[in-house]
Amino acid sequence: MSSWENILNNFLPEDQLELTEEEQAYIPVYTTDAFAADYKNTRCLFARFLTPGIWCEGVGTSWKFTANNEALVTRKFRFLILHLDEVNDFDFIQCTATFHNKQIKWDTLYSKWKYLNNWKVHFQSPSTSEAEETKPSIPGEFKKEDSYNTAGSDNEHKSDKESTHSKSSTNKDTLNVSNLLQEAETRIVATLQKLTSRPSTPGPQGTPSHPASTLPGSSKLSIPKESSLPTPPVSKGKAKEEPLPQSLASSLRSLQATPVPAATQPETPPAPKGNPKGIPPQIPPHRPHSGRTGPPQRPPSPLAPPPPPVIMAGNIVTPKLLGSSPDPYDGNPTKAQAFWNTLANYYTMNNAVYNTDNKKVPAALTNFKTGTCGGDWASDRIAEALAANPTNYGTWAQFQTAFQKQFIPPEVQQEAIKGMHDTYMGN
Repeated sequence: MSSWENILNNFLPEDQLELTEEEQAYIPVYTTDAFAADYKNTRCLFARFLTPGIWCEGVGTSWKFTANNEALVTRKFRFLILHLDEVNDFDFIQCTATFHNKQIKWDTLYSKWKYLNNWKVHFQSPSTSEAEETKPSIPGEFKKEDSYNTAGSDNEHKSDKESTHSKSSTNKDTLNVSNLLQEAETRIVATLQKLTSRPSTPGPQGTPSHPASTLPGSSKLSIPKESSLPTPPVSKGKAKEEPLPQSLASSLRSLQATPVPAATQPETPPAPKGNPKGIPPQIPPHRPHSGRTGPPQRPPSPLAPPPPPVIMAGNIVTPKLLGSSPDPYDGNPTKAQAFWNTLANYYTMNNAVYNTDNKKVPAALTNFKTGTCGGDWASDRIAEALAANPTNYGTWAQFQTAFQKQFIPPEVQQEAIKGMHDTYMGN
């Protein structure tokens, strides 16, 4: 079991306390899963340093390993932080140090040292990242033997000094030129974006013109107001001229290949005096000269016929309903025959609207009074039709048979038939 697992076994999640802002700022770099807990009546801090566990007795106390109480010192970070032997006053909590009497800070995201102005620290040539100039040393390969005279040795030392200074200046010039090229690229791309995105002449009544297309990849670029980079010194033929970046060269080529069209409106010529309606004159077809030889020209294709007229939905006239619908039926058997006669007559008159059984039967079921035995019967019929897949209300004949079976008993039908036979028929 590791020391960190031992800590978690001793301090369960309910015993772990949240860190304050001051305690969070005191957690060392490259540690995780930090928490606070009460240990021997003291609020202690615990964290996981890669694999083992570390702890301290609060802010301002030293961090120690829980396995053997060995102090957490700078040398434990040598395999995590580069050039740790070349810096001074390393603080593994604030992640700061000094290099050549200048404050530097370790960037855990990019794993490199930076000055407080975000310049990268160059440990091989500090003059590249610092503003001050250091005295160059004479490389060993340029040292001469003692047999040379004093004048020759002085000249050689002078030449070595100029060579080393030239190399340092070249490095500084290269860095400055690279920064200036990036700034120039930003300025040129932004200028091209302005040129290609200028709005055309606005139309009448303030109609906005079509927006121009922008260069790809230039939407995030902006022009700095004032350059803060110093002007690089003129090198005496030492630094090479760097080519333009590929994105800048492609932007210049696309600008030269794509001219910016000017928004112009065609002018309508005035109608001639003899043509008051402004009908354009008929231009005779071009006929080639008889003396000119060549393949025969293809005759113009005939004009396409006009499209057929489209019938709009608003032009369709819906037939008007005739008569009036019967009063809602409550299920009274004595009124059933009279209700059915009125109902059948109503839907017969309006056959133009209710021209199918799928329209006629659902509409007829709405003529029953809710809350009565007639309304309950109609509601059951509607529920059965909607439960079917697909929905099926049946035919009108089926609906009539079901209605008569439900509301017109046999004795009522017999009385109606007898009344028809007893009725006197005149000549």
